[in-house]
Amino acid sequence: MPFSVSDIKFMYSGGAGNSNPMLSLGGVMSSAAIIAQTTSTPVNITGITITSSVGNAQGTGLLSWSPSTNTLSWQPPTSSYTYTLSGVNANGTYVVGGSDGTLVITVVYASMPSIYKQDSITITRASGNVFDSVSPINSLIGDISYRCFYIKNAGTVTVNDVKVWIKQLTTGPDEIDIGLATQGIGNGSTTGVASTIVNENTAPAGITFSRPLTYATGLSVGTLLAGQAIGLWERRTVPANTVGDIASNQSTIAVAVSV
Repeated sequence: MPFSVSDIKFMYSGGAGNSNPMLSLGGVMSSAAIIAQTTSTPVNITGITITSSVGNAQGTGLLSWSPSTNTLSWQPPTSSYTYTLSGVNANGTYVVGGSDGTLVITVVYASMPSIYKQDSITITRASGNVFDSVSPINSLIGDISYRCFYIKNAGTVTVNDVKVWIKQLTTGPDEIDIGLATQGIGNGSTTGVASTIVNENTAPAGITFSRPLTYATGLSVGTLLAGQAIGLWERRTVPANTVGDIASNQSTIAVAVSV
């Protein structure tokens, strides 16, 4: 199968079945992916499930289905462009969208409408999927905490020139830095398994943290074969005497590959 944007996934660490960000402190890669965006459920276009949303702005976009041409179309929130995907004529997973947002959709073709239908899809950013909210005591005395997740090639195609960087810093006074696990590339289960820290405030040994903000300065992973992954540590620093209540204080980690 060809490469799809949905093939590159961020996975929790902390054991094969872990989905708790608080326990994502290194160790074996989990089967649970970190969800960056959430979507509302289609109502009018039956037979489809939106399994993930990538790179969309927050807001409401328009998803449409045209059975006469077997075409799904997606207009991302705030975008003036509509992306179309033809050839949706069988069960499977399809990706529709482009540079300003995509949807990954699972199709049960026999259940799809026989006439034109459309749905307004609301995109929101997932919250608390890596770090928890800063407690009053930690905002007063300061806090440094760590998380470990994996960048995984979940597809069937080798990807090259993999780079990772911080696409968006937080809007609050806390600071984000990242560093690659020293164990390198592996399957995340028996090879390339990131070390485990005893609690979220213990710094992982040997990690060089930095703050790359562009593709050009991003951390270089190299090549990921199908099924391979590499651990990535994230550090959040909350300065002492941080005051105020900041809603939706979020950051974004980006990955780029060549195929």
